[in-house]
Amino acid sequence: MWIYGAHNAAAVDQFKEDVFWRGIFAICGLAAIAGWWTFARLEVIEGHRDIALPGWLTLAPRRGTRSSTRPGHFVRQLLAKDEYDLIVAVFAEAHTGGHQAWEYRRDAKGDGPRPDHDMGDALFRLYRAVDDEIGRIVAALPSTASVFVTTSVGMLAQYPIEELMEAFCRQLGYQATPQPAASDTPQRRSFTSVLRGLVPERARNFVSRFLPFHVQARLLSEKFASSTDWSRTTAYAPPGYYTGCVRVNLRGREPMGIVAPGAEYDALLVRLEEDFHALRDAETGEPVVARTVRTREAFGGDDVHPALPDLIVFWREHDRPLTRLTHPRATLSQTPHAFHRGSHHITEGLLVAAGGTVRPGGRTSDVSPLALAPTLLALLDVPAPATMMAPPLSDWLAPTDAQAAVIS
Repeated sequence: MWIYGAHNAAAVDQFKEDVFWRGIFAICGLAAIAGWWTFARLEVIEGHRDIALPGWLTLAPRRGTRSSTRPGHFVRQLLAKDEYDLIVAVFAEAHTGGHQAWEYRRDAKGDGPRPDHDMGDALFRLYRAVDDEIGRIVAALPSTASVFVTTSVGMLAQYPIEELMEAFCRQLGYQATPQPAASDTPQRRSFTSVLRGLVPERARNFVSRFLPFHVQARLLSEKFASSTDWSRTTAYAPPGYYTGCVRVNLRGREPMGIVAPGAEYDALLVRLEEDFHALRDAETGEPVVARTVRTREAFGGDDVHPALPDLIVFWREHDRPLTRLTHPRATLSQTPHAFHRGSHHITEGLLVAAGGTVRPGGRTSDVSPLALAPTLLALLDVPAPATMMAPPLSDWLAPTDAQAAVIS
């Protein structure tokens, strides 16, 4: 037990640091035991021809799609008990299982394909099982029902780019690093801070993953804020795994903003976009950024939520981790990320509609996902609230009996 008599902020900070780092050294021992148990578990699982996938999900050959039948079974039970105006069923397996099976598909490149272990068609089996279960639900519905099937996102091969985003902002001069303070007398360091300095940063980051999420978030925020000279920073990249986000250090919005709204803000966004599109993969020479999106243009002018980034960066598909990028003014590099997942989401998805109130139309042009909720409300004869940004898909809908009577 450690007992502190803390009567000022410095003492409290010292207490927090001591508790944190002593806890880390204790966790290191637990992590070593957990690592041994994990490898032993993997060996046993693979001995039974199961695949131990990231996220502690075990997807057994020919048995991994079994859980996808559970939501459908529950929905069919509800349908047998009562009648409903609206039923919403979610098959999360297509999302989480899709990530887990992605790298095992037979057409994978880069880091894959993994050893097959009867997993080469796991993604197809997963999607087929979900599709079969949707078919069973549709068969149990009344003949007059309208059915909408949609996916929240699509998927592509991609790896984390978190360190590249930070390197971009720092090496190209957008985010400034604090300069060491000039002092004739060396600063005294606590025993805990000395121990902390002996542990490599990557090891500290790894151990911090075992801490509660709110502690991780606080430590990351403190580290990020203290490693930036905000008086010289024009833009920075909040930490994020895949999709890049950039915030402008805007005067009047950020606590220590220096970029003036208006022309200076717009010119900075232009420079950022030009620099992002100048990035190339050092191995292939190919561009790595697919597109950039300004949130003010995407979400309706200046009236956007202040927590949103100013620029969103969508990266091109890449089937191996990006470790080195070239730019006319810099070379950016990153080490393989601890979250080593080779798949991510895309904004394009799938929407299929059929049934009594849906007009047959075949394949149509792209629609906004924001239109789905207003369309369902229209089918229920419920007015859409003013906060909904998209109109219903009226061209998709056949007139109801009441509407047909009015038309005739």
